[in-house]
Amino acid sequence: MVWIERRVYAGDILEIETYQAARDGRKVSRSENRAETDKGQAARNEKYSQKHLTRLVNANFGASDLWLTLSYAPPAPEMDQALKDRARYLRKVRAWRRGRGMPELKYIAVTTTERDTRRIHHHILMSKMPMEDAVALWGLGRVQLEQMTPDAEHSWLARYIFRNRQGRAEPEAPRDKIPQKRRWSQSRNLTQPIVCIKRGVKPLRLTRAPHIPRGYKMLDLQRCASDAGDLSEYIQLRRVDGKPNRPPRGWSAPRNG
Repeated sequence: MVWIERRVYAGDILEIETYQAARDGRKVSRSENRAETDKGQAARNEKYSQKHLTRLVNANFGASDLWLTLSYAPPAPEMDQALKDRARYLRKVRAWRRGRGMPELKYIAVTTTERDTRRIHHHILMSKMPMEDAVALWGLGRVQLEQMTPDAEHSWLARYIFRNRQGRAEPEAPRDKIPQKRRWSQSRNLTQPIVCIKRGVKPLRLTRAPHIPRGYKMLDLQRCASDAGDLSEYIQLRRVDGKPNRPPRGWSAPRNG
């Protein structure tokens, strides 16, 4: 058995997970030694997907970037046409930015329907630009717009996008027939989170205070001790000293994750 520390760098957020693993790096749990059910594995996959989306948001969006909800003036189109409208809007935004020499557009977008009215609307998280121009480029109905604020917690945004990505405007809403992959879109230029792993770290002791690297502020701490003695720790931190949030020396070669 070996102790492993796994770090994920995304924007100014650092996540540190410490756990015990087999020599090949797989997590171990003596308290659970039964085959995983399909339902259980699906839940774990969904949890990982949501966590990865949160990291994408942290790695690519921040202060002054825009969170938009685009809706339609009556009559609202069918889903096929709505997806074309969304693509057309993003093309217009991209062209507007290029014409003014601005950085290439980054975005995450999802299209969904209201639970009660079943009316279609689009949610888009995208690079900052003048708000009045972002509104004017839609032209098909109402635009609700918010600017992301510095040092705010944006994991709720990722959770909201992920829930709608699954085809549900609300937990009780029926799923649309449009395939999930068509409802969801993201730009190809998104920066991927960086994952580093270090093997052979000191064994975890839950009686010790968590180690907070210099220049970081702790946002969340989760510790687990099973009946069988398996220990794990998860820490989420924000870089607050203005320095780059990147892996320290002595770690294994970083990879995207």
